[in-house]
Amino acid sequence: MGLLSVEELVTGKRSDGREPADFTGGVYEAAVNQEKQDDRRSQVEVGGPVPSEEEEVSVAALNTVDDLFNILQLRKRRRARKTPVLRKQPEPEIIPDFVDEELFLSAAMDNKLPVVDKYLSDGGNPDVVDHFQRTALHKAASKGHVEVIKRLLEAGAAGAKITCRDKLRSTPLHVAVRTGHYECAEHLIHCGTDINARDWDGDTPMHDAVRINRFKMIKLLMMHGASLHAKNTDMKTPLEMLNAWQSGAKSLLCNFSEEQTEWIHTAGALPSEEFTVWIHLVFSSVKFSVNLGAGEQDLALHFNPRFQGGSTLVVCNSLVGGCWAQEQRQNCQGLWHGQHVEFLFKLMGDNFRVELPGGQEVLFPNRSGTKVITYVAVEGDLKLSALEVH
Repeated sequence: MGLLSVEELVTGKRSDGREPADFTGGVYEAAVNQEKQDDRRSQVEVGGPVPSEEEEVSVAALNTVDDLFNILQLRKRRRARKTPVLRKQPEPEIIPDFVDEELFLSAAMDNKLPVVDKYLSDGGNPDVVDHFQRTALHKAASKGHVEVIKRLLEAGAAGAKITCRDKLRSTPLHVAVRTGHYECAEHLIHCGTDINARDWDGDTPMHDAVRINRFKMIKLLMMHGASLHAKNTDMKTPLEMLNAWQSGAKSLLCNFSEEQTEWIHTAGALPSEEFTVWIHLVFSSVKFSVNLGAGEQDLALHFNPRFQGGSTLVVCNSLVGGCWAQEQRQNCQGLWHGQHVEFLFKLMGDNFRVELPGGQEVLFPNRSGTKVITYVAVEGDLKLSALEVH
């Protein structure tokens, strides 16, 4: 089998072993010149450099297989430049014909202004609450959606309702300070919220800002007259809390192996498959756990958040006969040291469902087929505010 020349590869013609006399001015040279002109035109259109005369001569003098490869690459680049880039346009927000209270609260948390506007324009109550008594203001403040907060206040959530309380007696300002959303806190203050409001533990927003070391929040609250002498239920001012936690952190570092533990045991069957655990974490918390099952060596759910830098790793597992099964791990946001935290545990047949702050959820299989919870234990360096069964 004979070898084909570059001209034969480009033009598809066979020369039968004879070199054509007019090769330099034939189809091959025309093809090369056309490629060169197209490339120069494309570079001019996109603002690229125009090939020099030496480059043009080198392109015109193609006579090897490598030169053929260069032609094919040139053609490929030219096609790529001419191919339009199709950009997917964002899909428009679909607004339902009717927005109920649950969808409205979800829209406030997800920053869906059109859905919020639809609910409000239809005459919906902007102060509806979920099972934790959190309003749309609480939810928007927890996510930093200042535009949603503005819309809610303009629609009638201002005045006395701006200091609405959830189950832990927290106001939207408490929530904004704890989650670090400066603009939300600033707007709520400008709209007249009570800057010294007290929550379940008697903490003001200043207590919360000091507890989790939010310097900008502390400065904002001080600029607007927040009290530095208000005492919580532990009879501590923000400054006294700071000094106590600094000493506590030093003690923790020096005695890391000494774990502090608080246990809550429940004997007998719980009257319901659904219950709420309220937990207040102290500043030095590294991890804590909630255990549910039939006994200390028989846990249907071991729920164990672990704080790692700026994120939280939630580890779930089960313990049968003193033997741990395979762990399930999930990263979660919105949990901080020193924060008021609410968890809702539900036993739903084949699964446990744990609702976390910020609308997050953790699902864990009911591996042992537990039907009734007879044992509850809360463990860790924490302060337990309440355990509610309903």
